[in-house]
Amino acid sequence: MNASLDTSSLGFNKDIGVEIKNSINSKTTKFQSDFNVVKLDEYFNDIVLNKGSVDVDTSGTSPSKKINGPVGGDPASGECFFYNNINICKGGGVFRLRRNILATTEGRHAIIGFVDTNPDTLTDKQPLDIDDIIFGVVVDGLQPVPPGEFGPPNQGVYKIIQFGIESDADTNIICDAKDIIEIGISRGQLVARVYNAGDPKLLKTVAYGFNNLFPVVEIEKRSTEIFFDQVRYTPNPYTKNQTNFTPLNDVEVGIPPPKQGGAAPTNHFLKFESSELSGYLGFKTNRIPTTGFTSTNRFIVTADNIFSANNLSDAFILEMLNIGLDSYDGELQSRVSYLSVIPKDDRENSIIYDAPYPIFIDINNYQPLTVRNIKCRLLNNDLSAVTMVGVGTIVISLKD
Repeated sequence: MNASLDTSSLGFNKDIGVEIKNSINSKTTKFQSDFNVVKLDEYFNDIVLNKGSVDVDTSGTSPSKKINGPVGGDPASGECFFYNNINICKGGGVFRLRRNILATTEGRHAIIGFVDTNPDTLTDKQPLDIDDIIFGVVVDGLQPVPPGEFGPPNQGVYKIIQFGIESDADTNIICDAKDIIEIGISRGQLVARVYNAGDPKLLKTVAYGFNNLFPVVEIEKRSTEIFFDQVRYTPNPYTKNQTNFTPLNDVEVGIPPPKQGGAAPTNHFLKFESSELSGYLGFKTNRIPTTGFTSTNRFIVTADNIFSANNLSDAFILEMLNIGLDSYDGELQSRVSYLSVIPKDDRENSIIYDAPYPIFIDINNYQPLTVRNIKCRLLNNDLSAVTMVGVGTIVISLKD
């Protein structure tokens, strides 16, 4: 479902910041589909600037902080970097920033990439290992003049880096000032793009395994030669839980990158292609809601019945609720009011059981007891309550 989200469409893009999580609720044992969304924002308080051996310098105010290398000399590879310590949204994830200076110096100026280990776990004041960047964009300054040729140096082009190895991008794009460089997730792939005064340029797409990824920016030039601003990011929405936020819509010239959709609640519905799938997951109908829509920012759908494939019981337990019985649970090592164990499974979605012979269990009472009503419930073998559709009948024999 996350692989169907597309962050490439221009204008207001409702898929940006969305992550869909399908799970079995541990309390109700019902299937749940959660369409969550997080704001595309700077999240400056979650940016770590001093992990490397050379601190990253900042100035200005959010949400347009200026972030750059040190004021002094150029840092060596991996020495100066910053990162966000919350993994990126796995559906419509976006990490973008704007390069604001094009220096005349040669060589690599910075890397914008993803690592699959939270950099918080790295040793403080140690360089970042460039080989740990699983996917990223190399930002160059100017390329040196080839031997035997004359004239000014050429502008560098964006390259792709994977596990420390640089390669050409699919599209040859010259590095320029005011470029907005973006890495993210779209339609189940890792993508790298550049937005400038012309059309948006796709640099590269690679396969994505939906593992946790953390954005990191490594800087190799001093502050007078490169700095970034307008850092925009969609972290994991289940960590940065938000509702009714107002998106940031930065004003850009030319062709701007996609903006996040509006803050107003929108209409949602979930429709399954077949009754086999919806029934398997525990839904009574193929469409939720059955008619109309649910207007919300966060769309959560919960099945009507338990997820039977996850709760297939080989046996059931009949528990008395209002009469204490003299029975014992060996696993719990305590007295419990279990009347019977039913050695049947629910593979056919129904249970019909007749005890081969009566098994009588003493009532745990010291004085005569008048029985006016009996309350009991049927449990799965993990002691969760059985959800039944229709009528259940139990016949109990009483003996003086």
